[in-house]
Amino acid sequence: MSEFEEALVEASRTLQDNQPFQVVTHGDVDGVAAGALAVSAFDCRVIIQKRLALQNLDSSQFTLFLDMGSSQSREIEERLSQYLIIDHHPSPDYGPRTVNPWKYGIDGTRELCAASTFYLVIKRLGDEFKRLSYLGLVGALGDRQSVEPRNAELWKDAVEAGVLHGTVLFNAYELSEFVQVVNACCRNSKKELGMDVCLLRNYQQGKRELETYNRVFERDLQHLTDKWEMIIRENEGRISLYIYDDAITRKYAGELATRLARSYERPVIILAHDGEGIKISGRATSALVRKGVHLGNAFQGFGGGHDVAAGAFLEDEDMIETFIQVTDQRLHRMIAPVRVELDIPVKDASQVMKALAVDNKGYDTVDIVAKGDHILVTAWGQPGTVKNTIDDILACVISALSMMEGE
Repeated sequence: MSEFEEALVEASRTLQDNQPFQVVTHGDVDGVAAGALAVSAFDCRVIIQKRLALQNLDSSQFTLFLDMGSSQSREIEERLSQYLIIDHHPSPDYGPRTVNPWKYGIDGTRELCAASTFYLVIKRLGDEFKRLSYLGLVGALGDRQSVEPRNAELWKDAVEAGVLHGTVLFNAYELSEFVQVVNACCRNSKKELGMDVCLLRNYQQGKRELETYNRVFERDLQHLTDKWEMIIRENEGRISLYIYDDAITRKYAGELATRLARSYERPVIILAHDGEGIKISGRATSALVRKGVHLGNAFQGFGGGHDVAAGAFLEDEDMIETFIQVTDQRLHRMIAPVRVELDIPVKDASQVMKALAVDNKGYDTVDIVAKGDHILVTAWGQPGTVKNTIDDILACVISALSMMEGE
């Protein structure tokens, strides 16, 4: 049994033994779907929070945190004696009471979300809970994860349980539309309605929220498109495009940023008043991530999140300029071209070069030559790519030396 599997089993036992308990979950599709899973499987009360507010919780109760809490585990440990965190956001440090795919070497950004991870916990209670697998899929699709590889188990369970027929859910509506309805409810501040929809209640009311969402989203997108040239000028010299515009619907900021990042292939970070301060939503693309962008790391100190999607919150408008300067400097360091030169001392460098399992032509940003008893390597490009290339070359040198010693 893998460590991840052991963690799932232990979590299911812990939750069984601590009923009734309170659940704190995030107010997006993943969090709401996870909350629906909780009330479907356990005796619990669900509290939806847009940001973790520990002071509003009953500290005497066992508390389950869903889709949040990984980066606040130390603060949670100080305030609560009984708790469990089930999350999928990367963090520099994971507490002992945290079940998070990243903790076990699984990509929580793309392979498992909070709801799908939580479903895997619940599934350990018995096969009768396979009927809830659709909620894990709703969370995964809401977080734009693909079915393969890890979420494929949920899809299989949903088919076997008879709740998914092709892409049709419960012989009534398309799974993709179902996810869109839940998302619209969450974006329109109707999170409880979103949970009702997840629990197969009030679907028609949810569809009306989707109609409203689509209409307002397109209006806001057109507003930003119309002023795009000004946005470009305002961000001259910056890696990312920062948009501070109170004319748009702040609840839609993340999805607007996603659409714009894909259209213009630059990180897009939208700032908007949120009543308590400045809410920040940043989005990138997979291509930008391959170049080295990691928005979650760029937002450290202000917020956090995944490489392609991150959020932050500023209590005061005066912090905006600092946020932009710090974040853009970090992004610049992530993708600015670097040059690395290595001098590797080895005996019979020319012979080692012949044995190297490295095709010089396969690396268009690397030069490797043998000179005397040295192998000289020059690599250039994006930081992440250069690091991977250098690691490959060093591994090949070590392998070549081992083969020569064995001959």
